[in-house]
Amino acid sequence: MIQTLAQSLDGVENLSGFAEVSQSPIGRNNNSNPVTFIQIWNKVRKLFADLPEAKRLQLTAGHFSFNSDGACPECGGSGRMAIFPGAAMKIYKTCEECKGSRYNETALKVRYKGKTISDVLDLQVSEAVTFFQEHKGIISTLEVMERIGMGYMTLGQPTSTMSGGESQRLKLAKEIGKKRKGNILYVMDEPTTGLSLYDTAQLIALLDELVSNGNSVLVIEHNHEVLACCDWLIELGPEGGSGGGNVMATGSPQDLLDNPVSITGKYLIRKGKERSGVMT
Repeated sequence: MIQTLAQSLDGVENLSGFAEVSQSPIGRNNNSNPVTFIQIWNKVRKLFADLPEAKRLQLTAGHFSFNSDGACPECGGSGRMAIFPGAAMKIYKTCEECKGSRYNETALKVRYKGKTISDVLDLQVSEAVTFFQEHKGIISTLEVMERIGMGYMTLGQPTSTMSGGESQRLKLAKEIGKKRKGNILYVMDEPTTGLSLYDTAQLIALLDELVSNGNSVLVIEHNHEVLACCDWLIELGPEGGSGGGNVMATGSPQDLLDNPVSITGKYLIRKGKERSGVMT
């Protein structure tokens, strides 16, 4: 029997906060990257500014920013130069002055564990977790990124080049990194987009932890691995677009398994027998 959607929401008074984690683009600015978005770049720049060589050269945190005093004077910190072969055409080439590092020579004289500030931007998230292991304030959110399948991403990758799935997982890492005390409702739209089976399992484990810590997770998802791990499912259908929008079945994965109206239930048979859900 097809049901209509409810028009009210009960239990809002039990929530202390709300976090929407969508796949919308983070930004089109080429200067925006993962470490600026998750707000740890200031900590990295301060770490460099506190080094003995930086103090000897009288450098501040601003000298380790490619948007400020540390910028290459030729390209202005972009690492590339624009060429206009025609009135309506624009192409880019690597800046010959800084060789794409984005920084001036003075900023690149300072090294931490043998790496310049530009080298740090080239580190993958997994590498950075090890590189900054003594600095918990820097790696805490990076560790979350690694757990949800973003260990391959470089710290300096422009956010404008990220896919919708990558943008969403970066937003999720930032939200989890805030370490809220619980009773937060997290709403996500297909967070497994682009993930391997291994990374999907890692993401499920992380969402399990959110729920175990007193939060709620509402996921819009088609991935059967995720659906089989939920506490409660709401199946919409019977088709997509104009042919859908009705509640076909509700309940636990086992409930949908036993519901002859459910289209999803038959795909949850194996998983439904393996475990009960932990997400709400």
